[in-house]
Amino acid sequence: MPEVHLSGERVRSFLRGSVSAPEGRTFDTHRLTLEFRKVEWINEVLELFAQALRKGHFSSVEEVWLESGNTSWEELQSENPDGGVLSGGVSAFFRAVSDVKLGSLAYLSSHVPLTNDHVVMLAEGVRKGNLCALASLDMSGCRGMGKEGTEALMGAVTDSESGDGMPPLEVLYLPETNAGEGGL
Repeated sequence: MPEVHLSGERVRSFLRGSVSAPEGRTFDTHRLTLEFRKVEWINEVLELFAQALRKGHFSSVEEVWLESGNTSWEELQSENPDGGVLSGGVSAFFRAVSDVKLGSLAYLSSHVPLTNDHVVMLAEGVRKGNLCALASLDMSGCRGMGKEGTEALMGAVTDSESGDGMPPLEVLYLPETNAGEGGL
């Protein structure tokens, strides 16, 4: 399967097109990287990606990389000290992950601003068995992730309604978060 790496305006165009595609149309790709070059685009891109996930367009993707490009956490936070404009798109994405079965997803890298609430949504997806193939989770630099989110995620990893949880989880990478003293 091909790898798709999109940045700049191409991310928005691609996701707008995928959202307008008929439900059930699957984009077969091994690795999908969405790189945001402008802070103001992150919200829109993640909301579009959430809509595409809900329509089943990326149900077979194995790796998802959400990158904020060269935008630092400090820049993102200075634009949005309380989550602000970014919270809508990030929340939409993690609600979709909570609700949609992504049984092929083996790697998730999220380098966008997260709060404990977002991590709790991710944990709910784990608890439901929606991320049962996930082997590697990279949330490095997500400084809004703290004790509450970490506890919810770890509880979900070991205690899942479906019994699937995250049995193949091999790597949990959490440096530069408030989850503890670095990555595991």
